[in-house]
Amino acid sequence: MPFQVPWRAPVGLLAVAALAAGCSKLPEPKDLSGEEQALRERGRALVERAVAAHGGLDRWRALGDVAWTMRDTWSGIGGLVGPGFPVDDPRTRYFFNWSLNKGRMEFLDAPGVAWGHDSREGWCEEGGRRTYDRAKDATFLVPTEAYFFALPFKFLDPGVVQYDAGRREADGKTWETALITFEAGVGVVQDRYLAYFDPETGRLGRVTFTVLEQPGGAEGLARYTEWQVAGGLVVPKRIDLDAISPISFYLHSLSFEAVDLSPAFDRRLYEKPDAR
Repeated sequence: MPFQVPWRAPVGLLAVAALAAGCSKLPEPKDLSGEEQALRERGRALVERAVAAHGGLDRWRALGDVAWTMRDTWSGIGGLVGPGFPVDDPRTRYFFNWSLNKGRMEFLDAPGVAWGHDSREGWCEEGGRRTYDRAKDATFLVPTEAYFFALPFKFLDPGVVQYDAGRREADGKTWETALITFEAGVGVVQDRYLAYFDPETGRLGRVTFTVLEQPGGAEGLARYTEWQVAGGLVVPKRIDLDAISPISFYLHSLSFEAVDLSPAFDRRLYEKPDAR
């Protein structure tokens, strides 16, 4: 799923974005040195090594519904431009099925309030009744935060193209990197990701990404600062996200616990309240 805009940028940020348009920090395939087919073969091998280091593609593809408890903390400028949650610094019980592309997040400190995604659009409910004031936030957040939880596995989805982007320096160390793009017709927009892998362990460490739906060509950074093991899979324990272009500022952190790879879950709850 190519990334969509994660924040409602105020007018001042949009003005800066317009002035800084074109100042991308991410390469495109044409910027890479080497023969395209060789770059693609090496890039795919790099991502396959990372997926193996995180527990393997077979184990990942065997998953159905997955659940975790997540805290989503927006602070600083991020707190000003972040989504309109029903409570500040929310804790949610998250359910997601990547094969169905359906998800649900239940706000633990706002009983009866949930946001979901039925594979077509987001929805909100309160006390079992459908509400509409935050439907756009739900449409974006529910699948997107689950997408970041699912990396690097999602980088081997059908229609994803991987390129070897060489060794790069970041955060005081040298990484092996892969440029991730999407074939025509895959996803909503044709964003790009630059994935950084630890050359010793093969694990994912950071991802920079474009947000083409944001005016001015906004870009972001996700740092995978902590990992945990659940059912043989290495999944995130904490992700820190920043805006990095056209201006840089901290956005929010996601922390994950109580991961359950086979929860008891009624899939009707992925659907809109008035469609169950």
